[in-house]
Amino acid sequence: MSGQLSKYFSAASLLAYIQCPYKFKLTYIDKVGALYKKTKPYQAVGDTIHKVLAEFFRIRNLQERTVDKLLFLLDKFWVSEGYTSSEQEAEFKHNAVFWLRNFYETNDITIIPLFTEEFFRINIESFYLTGKIDRIDEIPGGVEIIDYKTSGYAITEEELSNDLQMNIYALCCWEKYKLFPKIVSQNFIQLNQKISVTKTPENLVEIKSQVTDIVKKIYSDDKFL
Repeated sequence: MSGQLSKYFSAASLLAYIQCPYKFKLTYIDKVGALYKKTKPYQAVGDTIHKVLAEFFRIRNLQERTVDKLLFLLDKFWVSEGYTSSEQEAEFKHNAVFWLRNFYETNDITIIPLFTEEFFRINIESFYLTGKIDRIDEIPGGVEIIDYKTSGYAITEEELSNDLQMNIYALCCWEKYKLFPKIVSQNFIQLNQKISVTKTPENLVEIKSQVTDIVKKIYSDDKFL
């Protein structure tokens, strides 16, 4: 094996192993992808939207949370790379303005989150789970975990319920802060649509067991076929 197996795992790395062990080896052990990494337009606009919304919800003075401020942040944090032409970039930015206007008009923009762009690293047995949660809001009976998506399609509630990334976020929220993730949501910015599911304490036990089983398989895998 040309690389070394890390004790740090993200939702993306675990999903890569589930999809194809060899893909996991190339990406997270041999790190071949890092040699050819290139920003794509959808990644650039996605990174921009995430940063804009994070900064917007960090504003404590609610009177400053205007649509003009939101669009000012779009200009300020616009990622101008990965586009094949100025025309393509202009089209993506035009779309981003439209998405953010819709977001402002249809979402509660007065919420003050408990956490925004929260990085985590928690110890689970002999390994660590790492990642970043877009937003954690306090709600009656626990918290709501919100993940922003800029893709042009939405998943179903059943798919969200089984989504490994969101389940890891829920587990980490409980393990790190002892805040019960009562609701996990994905907000599809482009579609102006929010999908939510509820979690139970039993769900967290199942998630922890599932993640542990995947990591054990990775550690015991010596072929990564």
